[in-house]
Amino acid sequence: MLRILIIDESRARAEELCGGLAMAGHQVAAVLPSALDLTAQIEAIKPDVILIETESPSRDTLENLAVMNRDMPRPVILLTQESDAAVMRAAFKAGVSAYIVDNLDLARLKPIVDVATEAGFDVVRGSESDVVARFVAALDAYPSEHVVRLTADCPLTDPLLVEAVVATHLARHADYTSNVLPRSFPKGLDVEVMRADVLRIAADEAAAADEREHVTPFVYRRPERFRLTNHDSGRALGREWWTVDTPADLDRVRAMVDRVGDDRCSWTAMLAAVGCRNPAGRGDLALRPAGAGDADALLRWRNASDAVQWSTTARAVDPTEHRAWFERILVDAGRRLWIGVVDGLPVGMVRVDVETGIGTVSVAVDPERRGHGVGSGLLRAVKGELLGDCQVVELRALVHPANPGSARIFGRSGFTEMGLDDESGFVVWRCDRSTFGA
Repeated sequence: MLRILIIDESRARAEELCGGLAMAGHQVAAVLPSALDLTAQIEAIKPDVILIETESPSRDTLENLAVMNRDMPRPVILLTQESDAAVMRAAFKAGVSAYIVDNLDLARLKPIVDVATEAGFDVVRGSESDVVARFVAALDAYPSEHVVRLTADCPLTDPLLVEAVVATHLARHADYTSNVLPRSFPKGLDVEVMRADVLRIAADEAAAADEREHVTPFVYRRPERFRLTNHDSGRALGREWWTVDTPADLDRVRAMVDRVGDDRCSWTAMLAAVGCRNPAGRGDLALRPAGAGDADALLRWRNASDAVQWSTTARAVDPTEHRAWFERILVDAGRRLWIGVVDGLPVGMVRVDVETGIGTVSVAVDPERRGHGVGSGLLRAVKGELLGDCQVVELRALVHPANPGSARIFGRSGFTEMGLDDESGFVVWRCDRSTFGA
C-alpha cells in the first residue's frame, strides 16, 4: 500500500481523489491546499507519491517541486487542464514524473500511480547548470572505472555503437573517447567515454561555465594533458541530422522510426532504410574526415614546391615520416584532419591541432585547384564543423611573412592579424569562436 500526498486547492476534487485512491488500494497520507513549503511537509508526512491536481501549475508550485526534488525526491503525478507545451516542459524540469491533461477517469488512477513509482530507474539529481558536478554525484553513488555519457537529444542511440566506442576506448587506453572528433556518424548518435578519475579532475578544475555545463569540454580541449581518441565510422555521414533539438526534429525522427517499423533497430539498419538526406549540393565544397586512403594525396599537396617554401620547416616531408605521422593523427581527437571534397573529388585538406582550447589551423590546396576559392572554402567549412562541438574556443594560423596570398585568404575568412610569433617568426592570425558562424 502506497502512502500518497494529495495537493489540491479544491476540497471537492480532493475528496474524489481520496475515494479513487482508496478504491485502488492506496492510503492518503494527507491533503494539502498548496505546495507551499513542500520539502518540510514531505519530511513530516513521508509520502511515497505526490499527486497534484490544479487547473494550471503555478510558478510557485513548480519552484517548490524543484526544491523538493533536489532535497527529498518523490514521484510526482500532475493532473491539470493546462496543455501548453512550455508549461509541460517546466513541469518535467521541476521533477514531475507523469503529466496528465484533462479530466481523469478514476479507474485509470492505479496504473498511473504504478507507472510513476515502478519505472525501475535509479535517478541522481543535482544542479541544473553544474552538470559535471551532477555526473560526479552519480559516480559517487555508482562507482565505476569509466563513465559513458549519452544525451537525451539522441533518441536513436544504438547500444551496439556504444559498445564499440567503449571497446575503442579500452583498446587504446584512452582518457577520453568519442565518435564526434571529427564527426563521421550522423549527428544524434553521439557517444562519449572517459576515465572516472579524469571526470573527477574536470569537476575539480573546470572554471568556464560551458565546461561545467557540458561536462567534457575541459578534457577534450586539453589533448596536451589527456589522451584523446576518436571512434570512426569509416564513412562521411556527419552531415546527417538525427538529433532532436526542435519539434520538427522530433517529427522527422518519429517518421524515420515509423519507416523502419522497429524502434530498436541498429543505426546501420536505420541508415539503410532512410538513406542519406543531407548530401552536399553540386559544386559545393564539403568536408569529410580523412581516411587511410588519403595519405598519398596529403603527401603530394604538402610537398608541392610552394607549400614547402611557405611551411614552418621549409623542407619536404619524407614519405616514411609522413605515413607514421598520418597513422597517429587518424586516431588523435586532439588533431583533427578533414579532406575538402567537391562533387566527390578531393580538392584540399584542413587540419586543426588543439591545445587548451586553441586550435592551430593549417590548410593545403591541391595545386590544380588553386585560384578557385578552395582555401577560403576550407576555412569557412571548418569553422562550421567546429561549431558542432565545444573543443575549440579560438582558431589561430601561422602565415609566412612573405606569403601575401595566404594572408589575404585568412583576412577574407574572418581572421585578424596579431603580429609576429616569437618562436617561428611567422605572422599570427586569430579568429574567435563567436565569429565562426559569421
